[in-house]
Amino acid sequence: MEHVKKVTAGFVSKTDPRCMTKETMQKDFDYMMAQKMTQALLGNGYITKSEFDKITAKNKETFFPYMAELML
Repeated sequence: MEHVKKVTAGFVSKTDPRCMTKETMQKDFDYMMAQKMTQALLGNGYITKSEFDKITAKNKETFFPYMAELML
């Protein structure tokens, strides 16, 4: 059974908003390109799924993409 939590007027996000700048857009682009290359390596059998997951984690750490979760 799925639980639903009601959001009230006093709701405040606990994460700090990030501003979209040229730098953050570049990091998102760089992350996206790195992921496309990593996906190609996986698709062609050059790396395993485990290696793909490790590289993806490292890419997120390196590029700190603004919209990483939306891009996958």
